Amino acid sequence: MPPDGSGLPLAMSGHVRPWTYGASHSELRLRTVPGALRPVELFFVDVRAVHLASSYADPTLDLADVQESARMLEFAGLTQRAEGDALVLRPSGERAPGYIVCGGFTAWRVGPDGARREVVARAGSLVRPRRGKGR
Repeated sequence: MPPDGSGLPLAMSGHVRPWTYGASHSELRLRTVPGALRPVELFFVDVRAVHLASSYADPTLDLADVQESARMLEFAGLTQRAEGDALVLRPSGERAPGYIVCGGFTAWRVGPDGARREVVARAGSLVRPRRGKGR
């Protein structure tokens, strides 16, 4: 069953930018830059494709529409079998939208010390079982 996008669309204030990307662990982290009124951190897992600007001012994160999703799933090289596990998200703001194809994400409000305080949105799965050959 595809993820439902609980908490989306998610509107954020301030500038949000890619913070870390670990290709070997398929993880992506986006954060608001210091000084944001309501700082957030977004953590994406099982990342399969990314197309992002260097930053977004006052962005909104939402599920991509059907046409955008089909295009990004093809770009990610996902088969029909894998498409049901994929989430195609679209961060947008004053710049052209970006895309993230992933297995799941969680968004947290963060405190002044950078510590995660409360979950504000979540979709997909944060824990992916490893699949052996033939599964």
